Amino acid sequence: MLDTFLEPLAAGQHLSESESTACLSTIFDSECAQSEIEQLLSALHTKGESTDEIVGFAKAMRAKMTPVTLNKDAIDLCGTGGSGKSRFNVSTAAAFVLASMGISVAKHGNRGSKQPNGSFDFLEALGLPIELSSAQCETAFSKTNLCFLFARMFHPAMGKVAPARKALGHRTIFNLLGPLCNPAGVTHQIIGCADEAIAKKLAPAIQRLGSKRVILVVGHNGLDELSTTGTSKLIDVRETAISESMFDPAELGLSAQEPEAISGLSGAENAALFKSVFQAGDVSHPIATIVALNAGLAAYCVGNSLTIADGVMLAQTAIRSKVAWAKFEDYRNSVSAL
Repeated sequence: MLDTFLEPLAAGQHLSESESTACLSTIFDSECAQSEIEQLLSALHTKGESTDEIVGFAKAMRAKMTPVTLNKDAIDLCGTGGSGKSRFNVSTAAAFVLASMGISVAKHGNRGSKQPNGSFDFLEALGLPIELSSAQCETAFSKTNLCFLFARMFHPAMGKVAPARKALGHRTIFNLLGPLCNPAGVTHQIIGCADEAIAKKLAPAIQRLGSKRVILVVGHNGLDELSTTGTSKLIDVRETAISESMFDPAELGLSAQEPEAISGLSGAENAALFKSVFQAGDVSHPIATIVALNAGLAAYCVGNSLTIADGVMLAQTAIRSKVAWAKFEDYRNSVSAL
């Protein structure tokens, strides 16, 4: 059933955007053999996914997702994964900080694929209900300026490829597609990439898919967050231009931290750390520093601050004053009542 697409891929040829859309639509709408899907994903991985293929697959995936309708523009903070590092859930914690700063956030994510340390493992460990419907997410957003979109709830068609992805055991094009398929259709994003080649591959695809502004982050030492351990690379994708720059936390007067200072473990352990740091407003803690750094970048991305430095100061104020913690409690109370 997938021979039309498998033959050129196996020969090292790229599919066009329309062929890519048709390919994934065929998988979603038909009963393809798992062996065929495995071959196709493996061939794409071996060849290297092209911009046309990423855009075409993303359009097919977006067409099948369950939409969430928000009443204003929002930002998402997420990553492509693959860093292989035990880490704190920085972007998820930053979502509470941003919402407390008046910035709308619709964070899309999942459980950890290999360990219970994904964003939704973290949220569940914080005592938050995670399997919310579109209507419930919309209600939470209207009340708190924040919602968390559990990927498994909004991408039912992905069940067609789950066995093949698990059998292959390596990254596939779907690792790239997750950040591009937020059910709320966010206009702005911070996307973390552990690898610069992946970021450069995503940038032109993002531009063609129509976001207002997305900043891709390649963190120091393979981190898929803006790092406090050293210099990170930023790729700023706007509607008509793509630019690159380097960011050194020393520019903000922050001393480089050891990787161990910002590492995390399971979702449960990260949740306990989040509570101890944010409930106390301990802005000096290394975890608070990296969360503020990434929240500051997001504030800059949406135009809420003129510079990253200004955004970081606003985020630190939200943490220190415990406004960020109050937003967490506000969100918890709101979703618990749904």
